[in-house]
Amino acid sequence: MKLKIFYRSSIVWNIALFVLMSLAFIYLQYISDISKSVFTKESLLLFVQQFGFFVSVAALTMISFFAYRRRLSEVLYVLMVLLTVAYTVMNLVESFSKFSLILLFIYMIVAYYFYQFYEIDISESYYNPGYHNDELFEPMLIKIPVDVYKGDEQVATGWLTNWSEEGCFALVDSKKLHRGKYNIRVKFSDNEFTEEGVIVSSTRSNQGYGVRFLYSKSKAENELGWKAFYNILKELGYTPELLK
Repeated sequence: MKLKIFYRSSIVWNIALFVLMSLAFIYLQYISDISKSVFTKESLLLFVQQFGFFVSVAALTMISFFAYRRRLSEVLYVLMVLLTVAYTVMNLVESFSKFSLILLFIYMIVAYYFYQFYEIDISESYYNPGYHNDELFEPMLIKIPVDVYKGDEQVATGWLTNWSEEGCFALVDSKKLHRGKYNIRVKFSDNEFTEEGVIVSSTRSNQGYGVRFLYSKSKAENELGWKAFYNILKELGYTPELLK
């Protein structure tokens, strides 16, 4: 299901920086090969002309991450890393350098871990509704009700369709919610659990919303938060898949 994304995590921004560093890594190798000054207009134009495909892949990689195209961004990211590694290896074959080899090793490690962190990031509940538009029935057979508050005013009601320790996704009534902070209240087993969060995604129909919890406020002694609720669900063995 396509979502409207309002929040880019730090890992997306770090990957964007890594893409720029990949361009710089290739550019510096190129400048070293042709023995020209680094920061000149002529050198930059020659680089773009000769490495147009790589520059295009890098640009599309950044765009796909910010546009939240999951599979496309992963394919382009892997392609960009492979192109960087291939060019560096060819340079090492022609002229071996321990320094370049060490940089390549570090580059590959960083690329691998960024990929793993991105996989964790996109698997978060607030980016995954847990249902599809073409489903014939309501997404959850067992419903966990949720109320959405703006300050002390209740602005929406609904139920959870996906959840994790860091956030949740909720299908709410037809009223559109705007970006910003909200209090999420869940009533479960005669207890009420409250946590402040920010809307980071929504369905195109504006009926489903992903909320990332902030955990910025300390709780009163008798106040229960999302982590307490999440631990109860874990102990009961409740998962979104089992409640469908």
